[in-house]
Amino acid sequence: NNKEENGNKNNNKVILSDEVLDIDIQESLENIRMYRDICIKLQKSRQKCVDLLIQSRCQYGSMEAAEQFYQMDQRIAALKQKKGLLNDAMELEGIDFEDDDNSDNNVDDEQPNHNDIMDIH
Repeated sequence: NNKEENGNKNNNKVILSDEVLDIDIQESLENIRMYRDICIKLQKSRQKCVDLLIQSRCQYGSMEAAEQFYQMDQRIAALKQKKGLLNDAMELEGIDFEDDDNSDNNVDDEQPNHNDIMDIH
């Protein structure tokens, strides 16, 4: 039994290296706190960077200008339709309509080129 008890006592001993025994706990805790603070500051900085990036893409009315540009096709089509209706109405009334040097600024011929604009979406 004595041999058995002595064997159990030896098995319960934890063998630690000198590196572990020489650790200054206060200094290690301070290093961990400092590392945590650095990680928190880094996370906040990254979030601020993302927020600024999002804000920069949404400023100066660029989205509204792009929407208006792409809606020009619809507006031009609506103007052509109104022009056609007016011409028909004028013909019914017997009024002769003459184009004065393409006063509509070639609206019939010119279409906005969507390939000239970068895709901002």
